Amino acid sequence: MADSPPPPGVGNQGDANDEHALDGSLTANELAALLDGIREQIAIVDAAGRPRKRPNRDTQVLPVDDTAVPETERRALRDAIRECAELGVPRDTDYRVHTGQRTTRRHARLRPTGDGCVLLAWQDAATAEGTIPALSRRYQIETLLARIADNLTNATPDGIDAAIDAALAEAGRECGADLAHVYQIADSHRHLRNSHHWRRSSATGGQAPYRRLPLRTLPWVMQSMREGSALPVNRADHLPAAARHERALLAERDIQSLLAVPVTFSGELHGLIGFETVTPHDGWSRDTIYLARRLGELVAAALQRKQSEQRIFRLAYFDQLTGLPNRLLLRSRLSTLLRLRRRPFGLVLIDLDDASILNDLMGHDVGDLLLRTLSSRLQQFAGTGEILARWGGDAFMLTVPLDDDQPSRTAERLAALRHALSAPVHIDSHQIRVSSCMGMATHPRHTSEVDEMIRFAEIALNQAKRQGRDSMVVFDAEMQRRAARRNRVERRLREAVEARAFDLHYQPQVCLRSGELCGAEALIRWYDEELGQVAPDRFIDLAEETGLILPMGEWLVERACSDLARWHSQGLNVPRVAINVAGPQLLDDQLTTVLERELRRNGLPASALELEITESALMQHREPSLQLLHRLRELGIGIAVDDFGTGYSSLSQIKHLPVSKLKIDRSFIQDIFADPDDRAIVTAIIAMARQLELQVVAEGVETMQQLAFLREQRCDMVQGYIYGHAAAPTTFLRRMLDATPGRRLA
Repeated sequence: MADSPPPPGVGNQGDANDEHALDGSLTANELAALLDGIREQIAIVDAAGRPRKRPNRDTQVLPVDDTAVPETERRALRDAIRECAELGVPRDTDYRVHTGQRTTRRHARLRPTGDGCVLLAWQDAATAEGTIPALSRRYQIETLLARIADNLTNATPDGIDAAIDAALAEAGRECGADLAHVYQIADSHRHLRNSHHWRRSSATGGQAPYRRLPLRTLPWVMQSMREGSALPVNRADHLPAAARHERALLAERDIQSLLAVPVTFSGELHGLIGFETVTPHDGWSRDTIYLARRLGELVAAALQRKQSEQRIFRLAYFDQLTGLPNRLLLRSRLSTLLRLRRRPFGLVLIDLDDASILNDLMGHDVGDLLLRTLSSRLQQFAGTGEILARWGGDAFMLTVPLDDDQPSRTAERLAALRHALSAPVHIDSHQIRVSSCMGMATHPRHTSEVDEMIRFAEIALNQAKRQGRDSMVVFDAEMQRRAARRNRVERRLREAVEARAFDLHYQPQVCLRSGELCGAEALIRWYDEELGQVAPDRFIDLAEETGLILPMGEWLVERACSDLARWHSQGLNVPRVAINVAGPQLLDDQLTTVLERELRRNGLPASALELEITESALMQHREPSLQLLHRLRELGIGIAVDDFGTGYSSLSQIKHLPVSKLKIDRSFIQDIFADPDDRAIVTAIIAMARQLELQVVAEGVETMQQLAFLREQRCDMVQGYIYGHAAAPTTFLRRMLDATPGRRLA
């Protein structure tokens, strides 16, 4: 998986013992504990000779404090301790002790611990000769373990295996082994799998370890491993009868001795480390067994970290339902494929027809089984080296090789793909047939960029969906031109959002009962130097798709509140301003914060703002936005359903939402006298809204006849060209002020 993105870096997820195992520092306490049992007097002292730790229970007074030691020699000892601590240089020295009429000679050894302290060990000079090699050996082992721990801890996720290999080699040489290996329990605890192996270059004889061993063939060894015990075997041919399986396996490989230690983490045995020799062994020493056990702990911690990172990698880069790569991994692998592949290929985006309806009719369990079955078929269809991923929902992406010399072969392959997906799926007692729409973009004909290739495939898929079920569309030049125009608008839109290069125009809303101005709707306008005046229907949907609607919406709230406050200060009492809110804004946690901030900044009450949400957006985001809408209504902000009557909601659904107003779509008002159905719809909406105590605004009112009809039906408010087009803030202010005080607008 060399082309995969690196999984996120994670720390060791083990328990405290595992963390301790990976701590590469050799602290004073650890070193003292490890030296406990050596027959010398031992203490850890600081640079001034003051004791920090006395691991020996019977430790006597320190030589530097012992009055039986001549003052000059005590002073010399203190100087040696200071040099050892500050310079990190080992020192050995002898000194005299006067006890009564007897004078004895003692030997002191000073070793830096690496943390500014000194290991001070002393004993009779006569016995020092045998102790020094043992202590030096243990010190050498601890230094090796500290280095191994440091290497394993600092290894990158991809470098953990190499670090374990290096650790095996170093420990194997130190143990005097000819071979060393790590076996991990695999296949649901049925086998041991050899994951790491080292062999001394000078070793003669002895076969490499088995790549895989059934656990049942190692009952004697595994019993010791499960008990957490080290298992030293000095002579393989002297193994007990209970180990006849192990004796046969070792003899088959010409192994004469063995030292095995468990690899355990999270309280569970995960494998073992084995050291082997090809000649009979005199006996695995206590120090060697200690080294092997500590190595087992270090390797266990490293393997646990690797396992955790692999788990996180799968969670981050693979779909949990189908096991296929997800979008993130697809992008990475597609990038590598575009960089390395010289031959043309196509990227096919597949979307199952009516899969969501199937979920509603038969339940999500059946839907999940269907997706898993179809993903298995796609895996069988995909060739070696091709990419297959779940794109999300009911969509998959697949690369297919193209043959420009024989386009019929490509067509046949795509037909076979559609046939594989459309074959019936049997789930329980159901036989399910699904069709799919497909869109394909090609490399290098269309593009060599990841994002463009995916976008072109999506454009082709959308065209296929417009053509109907079971359609296949290949991206073409006209689609590319449309995409280029869209990209141009998107690029300029991003620049406009950053520069806040928009304007707001306002259209009055008039109360039919009083004839007075009761509000204004803020309508965004965008003039671009390259594109000219851009109609809202050309950029609002694009802003929603790209996420630009969020910063654009924040700007709109700021400007609308500022304009309203300015009107108030100049004598125009506009009760409220209505602003349009898109679906993605209903899912934005910051919307309430922005609204409250701008109301407070401009000294406006919450009732001065009204949010207009289209019927379709409100229904689509009904559940996730419900809490937000209730919060806004509690603050006093109005909620209006825009374009009511054009979606799929009903008044029975609306009454459960915290809305205060309905806006009848202009399409019903325009034909109110030409189409009896439109007239009946308008009449019904007004009557039912009144029963639910909701206000009604009719938009698109242009004639006196329409106005008279709406007044007769007791519509609350109207908005339209009959009272003027939307105008810039200053023009709107002048128009409204030009009306003499008390003059009715309606």
